[in-house]
Amino acid sequence: PAGANADALAEIIAAGALAGELSLLSALASRHLSSAHAELGR
Repeated sequence: PAGANADALAEIIAAGALAGELSLLSALASRHLSSAHAELGR
């Protein structure tokens, strides 16, 4: 059907964005993000 490929692409993009958000939140929760920034001086 029309638009099926667009729907599939939207699902893939949304899944990627969600994975990125979860990764960021886990890095923040475990303090890896802040320690990496402090270590690198950024």
